[in-house]
Amino acid sequence: MVPDDVGVGPMSIRGRIFIAFGLVFVCIAVLSGAMVVEAAGKYFRAEHALRRITVAPAVSALVHELQKERGLSAGFVGSSGERFGRRLAEQRETTNAALARFQSLGVELDGEADYEEPLTRGREVLDSLDITRREVSALELTVADVPAYYNPLIAALIEVASGAASGLDDAGLSRASSVYRNVIEAKERAGLERAVGAAGFGAGLFDPSAYAQFVSLGAAQQTYLDAARRDAGPDYRAFEKEIMRGAIIDRVGWMRAAAHENAFGGDTQGISGPEWFDAATARIDLFKALEDHAADRLRRAAGAWARAAWATMLSWSLVALVALAVAVAVVLWVKRSVTSPLHALVEKVRRVADGDLAVDVPEADRRDEIGEMGRALQVFRENAARRDHLENRKKELMLEQDRRRQRMEALLRDFCTHARGSLEKLGAAALRMAEAAPAVRANGAPSAAESWHGVAHKPPHPVDPTGGVPAAIEQFNASIRELAQRAAALDGSSDSIAGVMTFVSEIAEQTNALALNFTFDVAQDAQRPAAPGAEPDLATDAPRV
Repeated sequence: MVPDDVGVGPMSIRGRIFIAFGLVFVCIAVLSGAMVVEAAGKYFRAEHALRRITVAPAVSALVHELQKERGLSAGFVGSSGERFGRRLAEQRETTNAALARFQSLGVELDGEADYEEPLTRGREVLDSLDITRREVSALELTVADVPAYYNPLIAALIEVASGAASGLDDAGLSRASSVYRNVIEAKERAGLERAVGAAGFGAGLFDPSAYAQFVSLGAAQQTYLDAARRDAGPDYRAFEKEIMRGAIIDRVGWMRAAAHENAFGGDTQGISGPEWFDAATARIDLFKALEDHAADRLRRAAGAWARAAWATMLSWSLVALVALAVAVAVVLWVKRSVTSPLHALVEKVRRVADGDLAVDVPEADRRDEIGEMGRALQVFRENAARRDHLENRKKELMLEQDRRRQRMEALLRDFCTHARGSLEKLGAAALRMAEAAPAVRANGAPSAAESWHGVAHKPPHPVDPTGGVPAAIEQFNASIRELAQRAAALDGSSDSIAGVMTFVSEIAEQTNALALNFTFDVAQDAQRPAAPGAEPDLATDAPRV
């Protein structure tokens, strides 16, 4: 029997092939899965950034309104409550509306690790907004106290808005985020400049610290705008060049020059605090338009990045599926062209080993190693068929020999039976001859010469020379008994015919010799007169055979 395990060792060839391809599958799956996971992570980061960027304009809008409220509060306190009172009250209502929109984004912003710290700081400051407003209205704060409250709040919110696209590994998106952040920072410096200028122009003079701050804020704006311009593309630069010019920009420039020329208590050329505030606000509105453009550009970049990440994820998923499909197809092909034929050959070898020599081996027609195995199986099958034929022929010969032996044994038994009958008859005849000898002597017999001539050509057989006829008859009977015993012994054996013929020849010789001697003795007795009352001596009358 062929064992079920056809492999070398505890594992079959088919199992080894499947394990080899299984390792290939695992490698393909791991590599493809890693790429898919990476692409999926990139896509989800892009979606996350896109959601935060979508939230950023609402945060930026609150910042914009708080910047206005900060400037009006500083102008109101700087003018000792004589100016900006009505506008400050209106601005607070506008800020409250923007704050309500911001607070509605709590669900979107909560749980964002990047936003947790600045959001906490901003919300802590916002909790005291109403108190600060009452203090401003009661003129309980100085001009310096106003920025001290609003600046940390606005800085925290700017950090939330500008950090919407932080931590992304796309170069274009990073540049767009940098432009957006720099524009927000430049706008914040413009808001601080508006507050400081509102207080200075409202008081009719700039003290040295206020003037230094006013000048540094103008320079900081230009620095942030230059940085944004450096990272931006041609579309942003063209848009900035288009809006950052005109009467508003010229008027703010003229007011800045007046503040520079009349610093340290000089004449401010009649520029009032509200005039400066309005001009600076109009300019900040241009910054807001620039910020919105940068935000839109950032959203478009984030959307493109998310779409690219989605396409990449789909592409790698498709590649993984195609690779797995190809691998499965290869496995199926190997199974159909290698393992299945091998399994079929193993089954046919098992059948041939079990004695089924009628197995068809179509694999022998193949031109590969499996074909060689099939042809070897054919040779094995033919040799097995030839061996079976020889074994069958041998069995037939043995059966024929058994039949011949049985026939010979039957013939021997018949012969022995007939031989015993014939010997018994011959013994009886010999006895009758012995009994008839006296009568023969009385009635006469052939001459000695004729008797001798009749038996001269018979084969000689020695007889006891002193026993006479009775002794010859006794010797004949002994020979009969011996031959009967040998025939009986022959009846229970399987000796050859040659032995049987030897026994028959011996019987014939003994019979002929006894008959010859008996005839000779009778002839001598008939030719010689016998003494009365005496038996003739056959030993001296004539030569015996």
